[in-house]
Amino acid sequence: MDIRRLNLTELDKDLSEEERKEWNSIYASYRARSLLTGIVSGMETKTVRVKNEENGEYEEKVLRYLVVISYRVKVIIPQNELWYENTTMPLHVMRSMLGAKIDYVITDVDREGNFCIASRSQALRIRRHNYLKLTPEAGRRVKCDILAVGQWQLLCNVGGFDITLAARDV
Repeated sequence: MDIRRLNLTELDKDLSEEERKEWNSIYASYRARSLLTGIVSGMETKTVRVKNEENGEYEEKVLRYLVVISYRVKVIIPQNELWYENTTMPLHVMRSMLGAKIDYVITDVDREGNFCIASRSQALRIRRHNYLKLTPEAGRRVKCDILAVGQWQLLCNVGGFDITLAARDV
């Protein structure tokens, strides 16, 4: 559904102040491709039937995505939109991101269904662009966000760059 065709004033008239703030930030991110930040509250897996373009038969496809819920609106980030350009991470890394603070950009809104689709890879691109403008110098300490912790490694984000560190490096 195209959000530009909806009467948002009519849909938003009965919202509480918190809900109105949440939807306004979602609309702003959708229109201007601005960053939103949230805490990952879960990972979901759905199996759907899709039509194969080559042979016309239906086949089952497994979709995995992270869920971020700031107040009431469910924001889903599909697995193919989590990492920067063609980077793949194992599924257990995605599972261990529960509670991580991540940036995302809203790419699609289902206002009536009360959920949105977002892209972390677009947010990483924006963060990298802004971080590299600062021309970081070698040896300088930088702030990082820890995304996932494993037995031997951890995944953190610094200025839009996902970095894997060994436990001994921390």
